[in-house]
Parts: sequence; C-alpha cells; structure tokens
Amino acid sequence: MGPWSWSGRGSGCAWVERLLSARMEFRRSAKSAAEIAALPALGTTQCMAHVRLHGPGFEAETLVYLLRRSLDLHDALFFELCGRLLIGSEGPEGRWHGGHCEGVIVNLAASFHFQRDPRLMREFRARCHGDMWKAIYDGTLFWEMRFGMALRQKAIDAAQSIVRESSEAVQERAFSSAASGAIPEVDEIADPDEARIDDDVAARLSNPIHQGVLLSAVRRLPKRQGAAVLLTWVEGRPIEGPGEDTVSSLMAITPRAVRMLLAKARKALQSDPAIRAIWFGEA
Repeated sequence: MGPWSWSGRGSGCAWVERLLSARMEFRRSAKSAAEIAALPALGTTQCMAHVRLHGPGFEAETLVYLLRRSLDLHDALFFELCGRLLIGSEGPEGRWHGGHCEGVIVNLAASFHFQRDPRLMREFRARCHGDMWKAIYDGTLFWEMRFGMALRQKAIDAAQSIVRESSEAVQERAFSSAASGAIPEVDEIADPDEARIDDDVAARLSNPIHQGVLLSAVRRLPKRQGAAVLLTWVEGRPIEGPGEDTVSSLMAITPRAVRMLLAKARKALQSDPAIRAIWFGEA
C-alpha cells in the first residue's frame, strides 16, 4: 500500500486533511492569488463579466474561493457559473468536457476498472462530485489551497466505498441489465425515499426566482426524468391515485416507474452546483 493508503470506512480524507493541516502552512499559489487580487468587487455585474471572460483559465483553487464567496452572497447564478467552470459539462455523447475534475476522476476510475460499466462510472463520478460539493460547503481550507490533492483523496475514498458495497451478484445484474436493455426495479437502484422531497425543498424548487436555474438543469436531464420532476416536484401532482391528473396517468407509466425516474433525477440534479445551493437553502 502507498504512503497515502488508509483503512476505516469514510475516514481517509479527513485523516489526510488533518495531517496536511498540521504539517504545512497553507498558502495560495502565486497564480491563484493574482487571479483573486484582480477580481472586481464580488457581487457586481463587472465581477460576473470578468469571470465569464477569464474564468476558463482560472486555477481550481480560485474557483473554490469564488464558490464559497457566492454562497455568502446567496448568488445562485454566480455559483452556477463558477461551478460549471470547476466541474466542466457533460456533452451529448456522455463525455465530460472542461473543468478541473474529470482528469482526476477518469484516471482513478481506470485504476478501479469502473469504466467497464457506464452505470458504475456515472455512480463514481456522482459520488466524487457530491463529496466535493459537501467539502466546499463545509468550508474546509484544504480545498481552497490544494484542490487537486483534496479531490484525489475524496475520489479514492468514493472508489473504495463503491468496491466495498459492490458484490459479485450486484455487478452481474448490472452487466446483464445493460446488455439486455432491461429497466431495473426501483428498489434495486435507489432508496424509494429519494423519489420524495420535503415541502420546503419543493417550495424552493418551484420559486419563480429559481425558475431559470431549475429549468436549465431539468433540460439537461433525460426527457422522461425531466417530465417526472416538473410534474411531481414543481407542479405538485400526486404520483398515483384516482383521476387522470396523476403523474403516473399523464406519463402512461406505473407509479414505480415514476419513482425510479425521480430517484435518478434527484441524484443528477444534486450533482449540479446551482441546484444543490437551492435544494439545501443556500441560494
């Protein structure tokens, strides 16, 4: 095992961060410090324009700094801009382009052979993104000073977690479903609770202030997932029941299929930085 190996579920990254915090004085790189110094006043249209123009060349640490400041300002649009610059975007062919994350994620995925299964690869990427966003929200200084190292440690932790949770039988079903095109039952892919959201979350998602950000994220979902989200979480329609105005009736699918679509959509939406900010009341 290498010098950065560890044991213990979910404890590796925290251990590394504590160790590095004790051994080094955190300082920004000269490039990141210069990028931050050159920023117009945060929260202004001039700053937004500056980041749109120069952001693709920013250091990852600069973008983490800006993401945290945008949370303080409750600026969801600025958060979305900086988030996209940090993680890149998914193309129509399923490959991710740009950003500072995908290189680390793909290299580690290859080490763990996740790329052999597209579903497993998507799960791994989603966990890496989710753990990264949580760390950014938590304000850990490590990410603002040593982003690449921090992301790699989180990605290793996520990969080890997937390996522990995966059994030979589960992998066998995943490969079989992928080959046959069969749709797995919702109970096999997600907790049914993921199809439900709290009333305050639903209110935030349907707030007209957030409508543009939400619709932009929904358009990036597969069409059936997007339809389930709009009907259930935005319009507030029941998934099942008497009458023809239920989500199940309008989409002409079973209630279980609706819940499966919502569970998948929830994971995809929560990997979007702007939607996460709205979802957890940060925007």
